[in-house]
Amino acid sequence: DLRAIVSEVIDQVRATLPPSVHLQDASLPMPAWIRGDATEVHQVVMNLCTNAVQAMPAGGQLKVALEALGIGEERSLRQGRLRPGTWLRLAVADTGTGLESSQLQRIFEPFFTTKREGAGTGLGLAVVRNIVMRMGGALDVESRPGFGACFSVYWPHVDPQVNNQLSEPPPLIRAVRAPARPGHGETVLVVDDEPELVTLAEDLLAMLGYEPVGFTDARMALDAFRSNAARFDAVITDERMATLRGTVLARAIHGQRRDVPIILMTGHHDADLDARAAEAGVAEIIEKPLRVRYLEAALNRVLARSSAPATATG
Repeated sequence: DLRAIVSEVIDQVRATLPPSVHLQDASLPMPAWIRGDATEVHQVVMNLCTNAVQAMPAGGQLKVALEALGIGEERSLRQGRLRPGTWLRLAVADTGTGLESSQLQRIFEPFFTTKREGAGTGLGLAVVRNIVMRMGGALDVESRPGFGACFSVYWPHVDPQVNNQLSEPPPLIRAVRAPARPGHGETVLVVDDEPELVTLAEDLLAMLGYEPVGFTDARMALDAFRSNAARFDAVITDERMATLRGTVLARAIHGQRRDVPIILMTGHHDADLDARAAEAGVAEIIEKPLRVRYLEAALNRVLARSSAPATATG
């Protein structure tokens, strides 16, 4: 039920809003079923809300609305198409600085950002696009300078009765309420310079039974590891970060403790990265956007291989 995820994100966002930003939300009175991964949908909604708040440094109004639409004729959007049928539309609007026409053309490109230098890598909307496209959805955005922006996400509506899903909870609900817990309290260092991605990784790791320790600054993460190398059972790091590449961080960590397994996250996997990762002693590479089953499988493999007692050096 998309409503439950949107409501959860709204509660989280409301708790952290500055006094200058007012939140207004409107939701459907009926269940809003879609087919997909609940953690990924949560990431989409949270990214859009976070971006909207950041677009209003002087304050303003954040509007979040969920509605059902009947589409009679096929329609093209900025990303994807709406085919005839029933769709669920999530609209996240702000009254912030708005976007130029040239920015709108590139807003979903990886690493394109309108944020000031050092405020982010621009991965948020690219992650949103990848998730929504994979779920068979579509994206649109309307904006002009000085009048804010409105991002719309469209998901195909799913009827549980038509899809014979009434006899058991839908898959996305099972994923949230009855997760597997392969971890046994192992401490996992998480490093990514996008705060929302660190939060997502921490939530997933906690759900899987691990104890996450997250950092958005790679150098601070390295300092934390150096101060207590024996504390950590595994490391998960992004590759492209402003302060330090993940492969460089991996080499530095292995300079302190050679046996700790390191998992590298990336949205741009190629042969050059494979070579750098192998040289840095990276145990696994997983692709963004982060998905719980791949994260779970990678941790199971690296921790199973890393059964020798930890030894500190340096």
